[in-house]
Amino acid sequence: MVLTIMLMAGTLLASATVALADDASPSPLLPSGPVEVVIAGADEPGTPLRIEGRVIDAASWAPVPDAAIVVYQADAGGEYEPADVSDESTARLRGELTTYADGRFAFRTILPGEYPDQPPGNRHVHVHSVSAEGYEPRGFVILFEANVRDEVRTWAESTGFGEIIELTEDEGVLDGSLKIMLEPVSDGASPTP
Repeated sequence: MVLTIMLMAGTLLASATVALADDASPSPLLPSGPVEVVIAGADEPGTPLRIEGRVIDAASWAPVPDAAIVVYQADAGGEYEPADVSDESTARLRGELTTYADGRFAFRTILPGEYPDQPPGNRHVHVHSVSAEGYEPRGFVILFEANVRDEVRTWAESTGFGEIIELTEDEGVLDGSLKIMLEPVSDGASPTP
C-alpha cells in the first residue's frame, strides 16, 4: 500500500510518499509497522534500490529511537539537480526519515548513477546527517561493494566517512542493509540536531 501525505496551508508546503508494508497499520496517521520513505518513485529511471537498517548506540548497542536521518543522491545519470545550485544536499532525490523505537528505518530509491566527469567506482548515497537527542551527529556516504574503485575504498576506510555495503537482487530490486552507530555525547551537553 502506498500513502502520500501532503501538508497544506493555502499552498503545498511539503509532500512525502511512503510505502506501507503488508503488516503495517491501516491508519494513515500513525502507522505502527515498517514504513519505507520513497525517495525515487516507480517513474524514476534507474534500478530500484531498497536500503534498510538500524541506528544503534555505539556504547551500549541499544537501538536509538527517533533519530532523524537526511539522505540525498544523484539520479541514474549521476546528476543531483539541486534546488539550490550551491548546495547539492538540496538534490531532487532527497528524503528525511525518523527511526522507530527499535531504531529501524528503510527507504526506497534507485541506484545512483556514476558521476559523468569521474572514473567508474564511486556510486553512493549521501547520508547528510543522522542525529538524535544525546548523541553526536554524523554524516557519511553509502557505497556499494560491487562498485568501489580502489582509491575510493581506501578513502572510505581511512576516513570512516564511507560505509560500504553489499547489495543483493530480488525480482529486479537491489537490497542493502546498514547499521549506523551513534556516539553518545560525552560532555553531558546535547548537540542540536
